[in-house]
Amino acid sequence: MTHHPRDWSYAEHDDDADIAFDRFDKEVGRLAFRALDDLSLDLVGLETDEHGWTKIDHDAFSDLQQADHLAQLLVPPTTATLDSRQAFNARLAALNQALPFSDAERQWLFDDPDRKRHKTLAFGTTDPKYIEAVRQSEAQLMSAGLYRLVHGRDLMQQWWSWRRETGEYADGRGGLSQARESLHGLVLLLTPELGVPESFTALRGNGEAGTS
Repeated sequence: MTHHPRDWSYAEHDDDADIAFDRFDKEVGRLAFRALDDLSLDLVGLETDEHGWTKIDHDAFSDLQQADHLAQLLVPPTTATLDSRQAFNARLAALNQALPFSDAERQWLFDDPDRKRHKTLAFGTTDPKYIEAVRQSEAQLMSAGLYRLVHGRDLMQQWWSWRRETGEYADGRGGLSQARESLHGLVLLLTPELGVPESFTALRGNGEAGTS
């Protein structure tokens, strides 16, 4: 069987090819597409849990966590151009900067160094047991050259406010629009065959998605 080059020129990979680090680009692209959809949907009127989170909140948080993990393992194919590699790094960095967490906070939440998932037997960040474990946890994290005590319940509230652009994230001060544009850029680079979520297209049509 003829094998196509594994690059970011949008050629399809062979279905029977072995999974390798340079195949994670497609999975990261799919997760970016799902997260973009989740972050563009209207939350008004949806059912919420006792903390005000909808299923879409949980799904978006989980998609971003998985994408963050796989992006760290992704090895660009040798045929990927320098421009493509730089674009990937820039869009991923812009996404991380737009989230309502510092680098240390994001690592504590997404990489789970204190094994909150293991302690609760929760195998995914959409599991209510894991989210509750986060809310009940705290950690001393290094940020801006200082150790700071971080409470999980505060980070979960930050996510809720950021997603709804309320409180300190209101009036365009938050990074939700930048996060959407960064995810859109990752989808276009890694999995353009997926197109664009209808929810994001609708936001852009209403002039609410932000600019790249």
